[in-house]
Amino acid sequence: MIVRLATLALLVACHGADGGDMSAIGRGQQLVTVGGCGECHTPRKLDPARHMPVPDPTPDNETGLGTWSEAEFIATMRNGHRKGKERVMLPPMPWQNLAAMSDEDLRAVYAYLRSIPPIKNRVPEPKVSAQAIAAFERRL
Repeated sequence: MIVRLATLALLVACHGADGGDMSAIGRGQQLVTVGGCGECHTPRKLDPARHMPVPDPTPDNETGLGTWSEAEFIATMRNGHRKGKERVMLPPMPWQNLAAMSDEDLRAVYAYLRSIPPIKNRVPEPKVSAQAIAAFERRL
């Protein structure tokens, strides 16, 4: 995870060098891929021929980003709260690292995530006590 985030930071820093003409969706796909976002956010099914997981897309209206506005997505990445104002995002979500991304790159990630076909992927609520979440929020 640390290597992926370091690579993502380098990619963001070098954006003008080789990716300046890339479409927002293409740039977003590159950032999502290098950042390893799908490792946690994409349900997997096994490809028996390759013995490797095969990702599926995720922006469903009920269980994904389908109802999120671009502003809510960016606010989430900036302040670590779901939709920018709801419950705090817990580790291992590296929102503190993603908060350093430019608005342009966060818009590109959002554009890419909105461009892929939706699937249902209900993520269980965190099994952390309200007291532990409150303590975590105080540390932010």
